[in-house]
Amino acid sequence: MAKKHRGLPQGMTYAQKLAQEKRLQKAVEDAALNETVRVRADIQSQQMLWLCVVSMAEAFGLGPKRVSDFFGSLQSVSEWIEDLTKKHGRQYALDKLRQQAEKVSGVPIDYLYEKEILEAKARNEENGVFFPVLDEME
Repeated sequence: MAKKHRGLPQGMTYAQKLAQEKRLQKAVEDAALNETVRVRADIQSQQMLWLCVVSMAEAFGLGPKRVSDFFGSLQSVSEWIEDLTKKHGRQYALDKLRQQAEKVSGVPIDYLYEKEILEAKARNEENGVFFPVLDEME
């Protein structure tokens, strides 16, 4: 029995089929890259938390009980931010968190790369290019 060949969908050229396959391959590669970036960010976040806990323990003599209290507080603040996000949006919640961090640290805190992002946005808008830079970072 002869092998049955599916061929191209009706009305599709071979070039279109190749372009479709190329787009599909790119989508798969992009999804894999996005997942890789997310995993790396999660690992870095975990490592920064370890750094924070060890630094607090050294600076303030924290032991297991106080570290456990810290993690309880971390959970509580995380829930507060999640609640603010649901009620008022992510940007509002993050700004409230930034304000609270300023209050407890006594140090003015800006968003990382905020100045550069706003300068780039202004340059682009001068050239008639509009895009929501800060919203894309969320």
